[in-house]
Amino acid sequence: MILRDNVYGTPEEDALRRDFTVNALSYNIEDFSIIDYTGGLADLNAGIIRTIGDPAVRFQEDPVRMLRAVRFAAQLAFTIEEGTRTALLAAADTIIRAAPARLYEEMLKIFFSGEAAKCCDLLRQTGLFAALFPHFSAWLDIESDGFPHTRFGQMLACVDDRIQQGDKVSPPLLLALLFGEYIDDKAERLRRQGLPWQRSIDTAVAEFMGETCPIVMIMNRVGNALCSIISQQTRLNKIPGRRPEAFISRRDFSDIIAYCRITRGDLKDVAKQLDWWTAQAEQQPAPVPADDTQETQAPQRKRKRRRRKPKAKSRTEGQ
Repeated sequence: MILRDNVYGTPEEDALRRDFTVNALSYNIEDFSIIDYTGGLADLNAGIIRTIGDPAVRFQEDPVRMLRAVRFAAQLAFTIEEGTRTALLAAADTIIRAAPARLYEEMLKIFFSGEAAKCCDLLRQTGLFAALFPHFSAWLDIESDGFPHTRFGQMLACVDDRIQQGDKVSPPLLLALLFGEYIDDKAERLRRQGLPWQRSIDTAVAEFMGETCPIVMIMNRVGNALCSIISQQTRLNKIPGRRPEAFISRRDFSDIIAYCRITRGDLKDVAKQLDWWTAQAEQQPAPVPADDTQETQAPQRKRKRRRRKPKAKSRTEGQ
C-alpha cells in the first residue's frame, strides 16, 4: 500500500501517479490546450473509467480507489472498463485494509453524491458493500415474514432526491434513514428478551456501532445523535406532553421530525402529529442575536484566598 505520496516530479510523472485516466488531464494556460499523458481524453469522451497502469496494482496500492471508481461511474453515468472491473471484483474484500476513518469519509461522499442508489447498486454488485457492512448486508439478503427488506432502497432514493433538490441531510439523519429499520429490528428482538424500550434502542445502536466502526469508523457524536433521532420518535406521540418548548428547542428536533415524516408521514395520525409539532415550532420566538457591543462573558469571580491557620506554638517556644 502507498503510505506516503508527496513525491514531486515532472507533470508527466505526476499524471502517471494518479488513479484513473480521466483524472490525469491537465490544462495548459499558455495555449489553452489539454495535456493528456494517459489517454484520458479519449476515455472521457467515451465515458469510461480506466485505471492508469495495472488495475490490480493500483487497487493494492490504495483500496479506496475501488470506491472512487464506483462513485465516478455512478455520478458521471460512465462505464467501468472491463479490465478495471475484473480487478475490482477480485480485490473487493481488501477494501477493509483502508483506514476506517477514511472509509467513513468516502462513504459519506457516496451517500451525499446525489446518486447514492446507483452507487450502492454497484457496490453490491462488486462485493464492496458486503465487505464494508457485512452484518447489515447479510440482513438485507434475508427476507422478513416472506418479504424482502425494501426500505433501504427507498431511503437511498429519498436521500438522492433531497440532495438533487439542494436540501441538506445531516450525517446522523442519513444513517438513521439508511440503517433505522435494521436497528429497529435489533431493538424489537431485544424487547422480546425483556429489555425496556429505551434500553433496547440504546443497546441496538451500540450493537450496530460495534459491528460497523471497526471497518467504517462512525464518530461517537454521530452515533449518539443517530440513537437520539430513533429513540425520540415516541416523544412525538405525546401532544403536548411535558415542556414541549424544551423538546422543540433540541438541536436535533428538525432531524427527529424529518425522520418521522419520511418513514411514517404517509399515516394520517402521524401526519397530524407532525403538523402540530411543526406549527408549534413556527410559533417559537427566534433566538435573539448576541449584541457585539455588550460583554458576553460572565465576569470571573475573584478567588478567595484561604487564610492559613496560625501555627501552634511548640512547648519549648518562648522558654
